[in-house]
Amino acid sequence: MKKFIILLCLIQVSINCFSQVNFEKGYYYGNNNVKIECFIKNIEWLNNPNEILYKISKDGEIQTKTIKSISEFGVSHVVYKRFNVEVDRSSRLLDKLDYDRNPNYIEEVLFLKQIVKGNLNLYSYVEGNFSTFFYDGKEKAITQLVYKKYYKSESIVAESNIYKQELLNNLICKSISTNNINTLRYSKKSLYNIFVKYNTCKGVIFDKEDEGKKIFGLNLKTGINFNSFKIPSRSAYNPSSYEFNFGNIVGFQIGLESEFVLPFNRNKWAVIIETSYNNFRSESTSLNYLPETVTLNYRTLEFPVGLRHSFFLDEESKFFINASYVLIFDLDSEFTTSRPGFEFSKGTNLTFGLGYEYHKFILEVRYDMDRGELFSDSNNYSTEFTSLSILLGVKIL
Repeated sequence: MKKFIILLCLIQVSINCFSQVNFEKGYYYGNNNVKIECFIKNIEWLNNPNEILYKISKDGEIQTKTIKSISEFGVSHVVYKRFNVEVDRSSRLLDKLDYDRNPNYIEEVLFLKQIVKGNLNLYSYVEGNFSTFFYDGKEKAITQLVYKKYYKSESIVAESNIYKQELLNNLICKSISTNNINTLRYSKKSLYNIFVKYNTCKGVIFDKEDEGKKIFGLNLKTGINFNSFKIPSRSAYNPSSYEFNFGNIVGFQIGLESEFVLPFNRNKWAVIIETSYNNFRSESTSLNYLPETVTLNYRTLEFPVGLRHSFFLDEESKFFINASYVLIFDLDSEFTTSRPGFEFSKGTNLTFGLGYEYHKFILEVRYDMDRGELFSDSNNYSTEFTSLSILLGVKIL
């Protein structure tokens, strides 16, 4: 638990150190329908906003516009439009369901994020654990695509798929069958695909929000480790504070890293899961009263699991930082000594990385914190082990 808390704190500190306030070129329309070019603070909204921070010039004063004073704004290919909508906010959590299959509409003023632009437009709205979708067109007023769960009886949960009937009535095109609608899931990906299909069928040019964005990557990495391994003396009266000091040890590692890009904040966050093999070998002589030369042959299989935050420079390059929790499994490592009790044990660790990616190539520097006790029963000997790695990688997928 302590290592997890340290991991979360260091992730937050790292993000705060590297992050910066980005005012990017954008625009907004006021209530008078006049377009104003400006620089908008791109917060990369996970939840739909109700205000923006902006500057008229790059060095200008920071100002605020709320949903009451702007009808639309756009920044970095993201567009939000203001609508007066009737929205059903029924929860889909089991303990909050009711027994009514019909939506309970309330009137609200919301910024909706435009997902597909065409003959029929698709929008999304997210607020906490509530998410829903809307659509409109030249001859179609803004309408919610309603999906509701409700109790049919005390023990039976049913679904009200009103959105399917809505789309059956309005997405009329030879390339869209009734089965396409009936099997449609209530998700961003599924609705996005069906609206793209409809607009393509109608010959309308549309904007693809997610075109070309990868949600999964596979990277092959290899490199060298600069390890420091010491065994402190058990007694303060010994001539040296260390029983063994292996100094700086160069090792080798190779691994396969999976990267799962999270679908928000413009693909800047990802979960990383890695499998790597690590190996190094060294010798040391006791620095105290019982002179003995020992050999260390350290072999492990390690599984770092963590988060990555990327800072994109352009479409083909980026910097990134990692923070991972590592599960470490020993692979018959050897510590040759006449003293009993030096048996390797599995363990855990925290590791942090800073890297640069260009096209398909990756360079990363990674620091492993102290691994703690490497031996399960070492007659009260403790261990000090840290590592700095330089890794080269190539993207396979």
